[in-house]
Amino acid sequence: MRYADGVLMGGDRRATSGHLISHRRMRKVYAADRYSAVAISGTAGLAMELIRLLQTELEHYEKLEGTRLSLEGKANHLSSMVRNQLPLAMQGLVVVPLYCG
Repeated sequence: MRYADGVLMGGDRRATSGHLISHRRMRKVYAADRYSAVAISGTAGLAMELIRLLQTELEHYEKLEGTRLSLEGKANHLSSMVRNQLPLAMQGLVVVPLYCG
């Protein structure tokens, strides 16, 4: 949902392995930084690694440059991270992030 002051993201909490529920309380929505969030779908381990790497790289950029990366810059950076995962996706290890800010 979109509001004048921001957005609201939500997701289910189930992690599945095929048709079996492997975890009932998995977190799927994460803060990328103070101004943006990412929801995940797909391979849980890769998705968690992608989120942690994005958070670290955004924090590193802010410390080096002294300013935050723009919303479009964050989205472009996340898309390049997903594009770099293409060989894994071809093997069935797919991660689909939903970014908002």
